Order: sequence, then C-alpha cells, then structure tokens
Amino acid sequence: MKTASSVIPPHPNPLPAGEGVTPGLSTPVEKLHDIRPINAKELRAIGLLKLGDLVEYFPRDYVFESAEGLVASVRPDQIHTVRGEVVAVDYLPGRARGRFEATLFDGKDKLALVWFNQSWLRNKTQ
Repeated sequence: MKTASSVIPPHPNPLPAGEGVTPGLSTPVEKLHDIRPINAKELRAIGLLKLGDLVEYFPRDYVFESAEGLVASVRPDQIHTVRGEVVAVDYLPGRARGRFEATLFDGKDKLALVWFNQSWLRNKTQ
C-alpha cells in the first residue's frame, strides 16, 4: 500500500527521449551522443561498429611508454622517455611558425628539445 508521501511526482522538465541513458558496450556508434553521421561512417569504414569496438581500439601509432632512460641512450628514429631538468629555453619566432627550444640535463648529458608552433610554452617556463 502506497501512501501519499511515498509517491514521487514527475520531474517538471524531463529529459528528452534517449538522454540520460548510459550507453552499453553493444551500443552502435551512430547512437553515441557526440558522434556525427560523417564520423560514424568513418568509424564503420575501419571496422568500429559499436562502443565496445572503440574501447578496445588501439590507433596505428600506439606506442607503449617505456621505462625512463638516460639522455646518452637516446637514438635517432626511436621513441624514448628521459627525465631531467630544463636548464635553458628559447623561443625563435619564424615567418610561418615559431619554434620553442629547450635543453634538458639529466645530471650527465644534455638533450636539445624542439616544439614547433608552440609559442604558448614561453609563458609556462620560468
């Protein structure tokens, strides 16, 4: 038996149909909130048909983060993770795009770092 105090009135502004529902792993990509039709078509073209496919998808350029190494062990054309102190920074404005440069020191060796078109980094270093 329900009493008058246990009846919950409907919300005055209910959500539109389909909103507020958590999608499951089997939800088609077309039904996901921020996926536009053109994006859904592109996802289907590479075999991503449902949310579960997106969760398990690793991009072509996915690289496992390796353990930290020394600057001396850095080799060309390989991805490395090193830790050190930024000992020098410089910003070089250019015609097409500027270049932010930094020097990283790991206690023994130095590594030159370059970021293109990243002028905002000037304000992030001291």
